[in-house]
Amino acid sequence: MKLLAWMSIRKPASLLGLGLGLGLAHLLALGAVLLPACGSEQQLLAELRAQLTPGQRTKVVKPKAKPKVKARDANAKAAVETAKLPAEKAKPAADAAPAKVPKKATVAVFTSSHDEAFAEAKKTDRKVLLVLTGEHCNPCHDMRDHVFPLAEVRKAFGPYVVLADKTGITFAPELDADVDAGELWSVICDPDGSASVPTLAVFDTDGRLLKKTVGWADAAEVIAFLK
Repeated sequence: MKLLAWMSIRKPASLLGLGLGLGLAHLLALGAVLLPACGSEQQLLAELRAQLTPGQRTKVVKPKAKPKVKARDANAKAAVETAKLPAEKAKPAADAAPAKVPKKATVAVFTSSHDEAFAEAKKTDRKVLLVLTGEHCNPCHDMRDHVFPLAEVRKAFGPYVVLADKTGITFAPELDADVDAGELWSVICDPDGSASVPTLAVFDTDGRLLKKTVGWADAAEVIAFLK
């Protein structure tokens, strides 16, 4: 102590150097003690960590970044929502005109001329009905007076162009001449060249025979034949 006191008086610089030297010596000594301890702790921690199972170790996992969601364009969103809507059934236009259905002829056309009958049939898309009777035929007169004038039979004549004369059809004033069957005679005649009466025969617009019936018939039979 006396030495230190003397040195502090006589040699202040020496005393300062001595103090610094002693402090440095203490620090080195302390480090020599602490460093081995620190090393032992690090080694101990490493050994403990090695003994832990993988499931017991704590891992720090960096959270995954959430995917960026781009804002949809307003039009694109509307398009997607529209696509999800159920398809509407096509509605017919209110102002669309309904398809025209050709009306079936309901009023018969009467004529005694072969050429006029087929000209009218082609123009109106009808068939030709030949009504062949005889002046001295009793069954023909019975049908003329009691069958053909009936309303249901006259209605059945509606879709046809009727080729006849007053001998068979009395209610048609346009039948003012004998029937002119023209080429139809050769179709309806018997092999000997004669024609049986009464005869009803149906022809297409080209003059081809479609069907015929010969002999007396009541109203029901005539209507069934004309259907």
